[in-house]
Amino acid sequence: MAKPLNEFGGWFRFFQIINIIGVVLLGISVLLSTLAIASFFLQQNYKGAIELIIMILKIIVTMILALKILWILKIKDECIPVTIRRCLLWILIFSIIFLGVEISVVYWINGGKLLNEDYQSFRGSIQTVIFCLIWMSYFKISKRVSLYYNTTVR
Repeated sequence: MAKPLNEFGGWFRFFQIINIIGVVLLGISVLLSTLAIASFFLQQNYKGAIELIIMILKIIVTMILALKILWILKIKDECIPVTIRRCLLWILIFSIIFLGVEISVVYWINGGKLLNEDYQSFRGSIQTVIFCLIWMSYFKISKRVSLYYNTTVR
């Protein structure tokens, strides 16, 4: 049986779960990428090291904002949905900025061309943008969110 709309459940709970999983996976990714950077520097593969440093910076920013969302998610205050949407907007903005930086750096390192494997690494940024847009709209129009935080649906 579904929980009443003014309780924490449904897609709201799903959002919490995927954010917890995301933060854990991002943390593991940072640790493994840090080890890979050390390996790239030992092999004098500076291209790979630079790409990973950019990726780690993007992951750290995303992790900080996702942790903030998880921290405030269950606080019943009228301003929380707006704060969550702002955090998601910042994740979206940083993802686009880091995508531009990554494309520029990879283009420069490869001598003015992008390789097929370079396009694969950009897919994560596109997925992040789609994720943020979907959940920003959810926190704007959801009845459950509105009733849980005692706000009006905008």
